[in-house]
Amino acid sequence: MSYFYLPLAQDSRPDMMVHVRASLAPDSLIRQVRAEVAALDPNLAIIDTQTLAAQARVGTFLYEAVASGLALFGLLAMGLAAVGIYGLVSYTVRQRTHEIGIRVALGAQRGDVVWRVLRAGLRLGALGALLGVAVALAVTRLMAALLFGVSATDPIAFGGACVLVLGITVGASLLPAWRAARIHPVSTLHHH
Repeated sequence: MSYFYLPLAQDSRPDMMVHVRASLAPDSLIRQVRAEVAALDPNLAIIDTQTLAAQARVGTFLYEAVASGLALFGLLAMGLAAVGIYGLVSYTVRQRTHEIGIRVALGAQRGDVVWRVLRAGLRLGALGALLGVAVALAVTRLMAALLFGVSATDPIAFGGACVLVLGITVGASLLPAWRAARIHPVSTLHHH
């Protein structure tokens, strides 16, 4: 919002706004300004007094509320994605228990088993990240008006989101991978 100043005698207005800058605390400054205005004209009503920071918060409240809501939905989506990846990788490990048991019986190391399961999870995460980037790039025109200080196609934001998705994928795949590495080949082969 832009401001320009005119002398009061040149443009008298009943709804005048006065901006005051000082090094005092806001509450004490407001009291002093009220006292000074009352000393000049006791019949002059002061309707509202607030700091510039409070005025700015009122102007940005809607944007902050929308950003907070989107952040909450993003956190919920990340949690849901982590649970989904965990469930899918766990199911895959359970379905391949016999195969994993045979691999371990033939000499596969635990690290190899863990890497195999993590790699399967990372494929899911990479596919999700690629689809997410494609959708986000398609929607950037709608969101560009809501962004301040960053471009709609900021490579750091997109890269950070991809790293976050892959990190969540690794985190969600670790427990099933650890369980797969602990499979005892003899008991697995007996049950099949």
